[in-house]
This record gives sequence, C-alpha cells and structure tokens, in this order.
Amino acid sequence: MANSTIYDVAKLAGVSPATVSRFVNQTSPIDKLKSSRIRLAIDQLGYHPRKRLNQVEKALKIGVLLPSFDCPFSNKILTGIKRFAEQNQSQLITESSNWQRPQEIQHLKYFRNLNLDGVIVILGLAPAHEVKAILGKIPVLFSCRKESPEAQTLNINNLVGGKMATNHLLQLGHTRIAHLTGPKGVFDGECRLEGYKQSLQNAGLVVDSSLIINGGFSLESGLKATRHLLQSGTKFTAIFAANDHSAFGAIQALNQHGLKVPDDISVVGFDDHEMCPYFIPQLTTVRQPLFEFGRLAFQSIQATIIKKGFDAPLPPFELVVRKSTAHLLATKD
Repeated sequence: MANSTIYDVAKLAGVSPATVSRFVNQTSPIDKLKSSRIRLAIDQLGYHPRKRLNQVEKALKIGVLLPSFDCPFSNKILTGIKRFAEQNQSQLITESSNWQRPQEIQHLKYFRNLNLDGVIVILGLAPAHEVKAILGKIPVLFSCRKESPEAQTLNINNLVGGKMATNHLLQLGHTRIAHLTGPKGVFDGECRLEGYKQSLQNAGLVVDSSLIINGGFSLESGLKATRHLLQSGTKFTAIFAANDHSAFGAIQALNQHGLKVPDDISVVGFDDHEMCPYFIPQLTTVRQPLFEFGRLAFQSIQATIIKKGFDAPLPPFELVVRKSTAHLLATKD
C-alpha cells in the first residue's frame, strides 16, 4: 500500500493516529506493546512518513557511559534513552566505569575507535576537556554534572528537589533536620545539600554543621552515617537522605538503636527507588523525572548530531508522601 496514511497505520495497530504520530516523531514515551504493534503495522503497510526538515536520515550509533550498572538512578535514565533510541531504530553501546576514572577513560577511547555518531556521559569523573580531547569530533552530551563552557550539559534541578524534601519536613514541624549528603564532589548531591541549606535559611533557621554528614549513596554509608549521628549525641527529629539507598540504611540504623520511624524520627529520601513502596515503613521521597530525562538526553544528542535546535523543559519533581514521615507533635503523643 504505497499510499498508506497515518490513519491506516493507526487502524491496523489498534491505536489512535496521535499515538502513531508520537511514535514516529519520538515526542513522548509509548508502551512497548503499542510500539511493537505500530512498527509491525508500518512494515506491513509500507508506510513512509513525510520527513521533517533535518530529520535523521540514518540510524544513529550512540555510546552511553554510566557510573555503574547497579545504580538505580543512572539505570532509570538509561531506560529512557533506550526507549527512544529503539523508536528511532538507533543502536546504543553501553559501558560502565564502576566509579573508576581509569575505566572511564578506557571506555571513552573504545567509543572513539568505534567512530560513533555521539556519546552521552551520565555523571562521569573525567573533566570535560579531557573527555572532549579523547573523543575528538564526536559530539558528546554530559548529564548530571556541573555545567562547563567546554561542553553541552543537561541537568535536572536538584537544588529544587532538595528544597522540596526539606520543606516537607519543616511543614511537619521539624527544625532539627539532619542531612545525609551524597559522595563528595558529586554534583547532584551538592545541589541537594544546597537546597537543604536554603530551605533552612528561608525558614529563619541556622544551618548546623553537626547535622550534616556524608551519607554517600549506598545502604552501608547511610547506615554508618546515621550511627555516627546517634553516637555523637546530636539532637535531631528528622533525616533528609540524599538518595533512597542511604535513607534505607538510615532507617536500619535507627531501628538498631531502638528508634521507630516515623514515631521517633521522620525520614525522607530522594529518587523514588522501586523499593520505596515496599520498604517498612514505606519511604517518603522526592521522585525525579529520570525516564523523561533519558528521553531528553537522547533527543539532545540527536539534535546536536543533525545540527538541529532542540529545547524542551523537564517535567517537575514530585514529592511522594508515604509512611516514613509524620508531624513532630504526633511523634510526641
């Protein structure tokens, strides 16, 4: 059917024409089953959408460098990248540095030798100028790290997210709020710390350095940081952990110390890990639009490769209130 239309594809696939349009133009995520039906209908009908100006003429080969395959944060971003790469029939070559700079450099050199169309670096330890020197003319997009005039960077506003978590606890009446920070030098964690400080200052409170401790981004580091707080004798009624893993560790340490969450101490995390609704108690957290961020990362590097302007706002953060936080007065009843 040489003259097939978008309506023919929609009818055969059992979806709306708008859904077919979203699939063809990669403007928003689509269910995998629907994507498969649309792709099959396009093949069966021989449908050829009219190309937009500067549309990609060939499938792209994109390298994605992650800090770790075990990191839920970067894996959610990768899921978004994968979904839209798949819809664009593009190939992803994914590598992990395991938080080791030498491995990161090794993978970047590997990407260079593959002569890729572009590279996305999530977090990353090597400075922008070193990465660009290795990759040469290959376009690179940095994500979740401090912006640099040397490179294209895409970020989520973690400062706003840090404010949301802290403000939630302030609104519940907590003023002695401990903060378990992310690893030193990690941009997202630093922004969440700044959001925590600004919220306290905006509430007329003094930032107490004894309430700020490195909680890392792991279960173990969150547990150790909370144990340290408890052993120090520092008084606090709530904890804002820089990510959900450190929050899980914090709750474990509190339980081991004979303290109940949220009866004695309220805890809020960050990211909305898939375990949050199943943890006991269910964890209050700040949900990041990580899948959508992955979509924008792919579309941004795609636009750079084809030399097309692209600018789209990120969806907002969302505070997800569950069972790990409570009003301060209620905890004293």
